[in-house]
Amino acid sequence: VALVKMHENTTFGYSLYYPPSWTVGTLNADKLVTFTSITGEFVQVSVQENAGGLSAREWYLSLNPSVSQTQLRDVAVGSLRGVLGPDGLNVFLSDANYIYQITYNIGIKTEANYFTTFTMMYSSFLASATPPGTNTNTNTPTNVNTDTPTNSNTNGSSNTNGG
Repeated sequence: VALVKMHENTTFGYSLYYPPSWTVGTLNADKLVTFTSITGEFVQVSVQENAGGLSAREWYLSLNPSVSQTQLRDVAVGSLRGVLGPDGLNVFLSDANYIYQITYNIGIKTEANYFTTFTMMYSSFLASATPPGTNTNTNTPTNVNTDTPTNSNTNGSSNTNGG
């Protein structure tokens, strides 16, 4: 029996590990994915546009102006940088396109039974370098000139879609 399973969100180009006994649910066209334990505690991954290209810290502080910079703890997950919120149950990661919020919700419980699992889940988060649907276009001009009365000029193009 596997200790973890990998969830891949192909809509927003990320993956993370979760316990195989937990159920997975998605809402809002994959913008919200919920991983629920048998106790009702759950971890959610929420994706939001990062139109301003803000860091996770800048984004968080813009929405929570009463929070001091010193209340946030810097985190690095793979190539992403972010912050752990003051309650220790919310991680915010950013890239050029998205803000990823990973939240541990204890539900009606009075203590967090899966804090280590939450840490494993956000620590395993991996966002792809090229978001799905991104076009990477290359043009390769080739000029072939020979010592003949006719010159040949060819332009080749290729188009690759990420995702």
